[in-house]
Amino acid sequence: MKRLAILRFLTLTLLVACSSETVPTPIPLPAAVPSQPVTATQPPGGTHAMEVASVTSPVQDADANRPPICSSTKVTQRITAFVDAFNRGDQQQLATFFSTRIGRIDGFSIADRKQGEAPFRLFYGDRRDQVLAYLADRHNQGEQWQLMDIASQYYEATRDLAHYSFAIRKSAADLLLDETDDQSNTTGKGSMNCGDLTLFVWAMSTSY
Repeated sequence: MKRLAILRFLTLTLLVACSSETVPTPIPLPAAVPSQPVTATQPPGGTHAMEVASVTSPVQDADANRPPICSSTKVTQRITAFVDAFNRGDQQQLATFFSTRIGRIDGFSIADRKQGEAPFRLFYGDRRDQVLAYLADRHNQGEQWQLMDIASQYYEATRDLAHYSFAIRKSAADLLLDETDDQSNTTGKGSMNCGDLTLFVWAMSTSY
């Protein structure tokens, strides 16, 4: 099972790094995003919560074939809310982003590197309880995400999925991160179930 999980993660990571899909359409974060930092319960030695960055990319029509519930604006709002819930450590809210139905989570994977350890650390989960436990642990370690950009990719009618890419600036005391400037240090791709707006795939990797 461990070998299978690693193979599935590598597949997701290749999609993040090597996708040849249509060039994504940048879309702005919703105006309702608070401009003040989100307050989070800080563990000993934890970091301060980070605000969600605003994006000023021009809006283009990326919704021609999408159902209204899965418009690029709805997807952006949903991802923004997910990042906000993680930063607050709100397990009740985070649970709403992951379905309990078999097959509704294809993979949630994160690759990063802890201080003084091997080249990278891998988390992979395909069940809601696994993912929520990981997110709770990372929040307790003081990890915070600042959402820098979201790009709408395309709508997949066959499986009723909205695909997107994103850039995040991650902060965590126990991770080896490039924090020398204000740019993102983590990028990824994902897809969302349009029926209930839960996350189907989330794959992100820290750059060094």
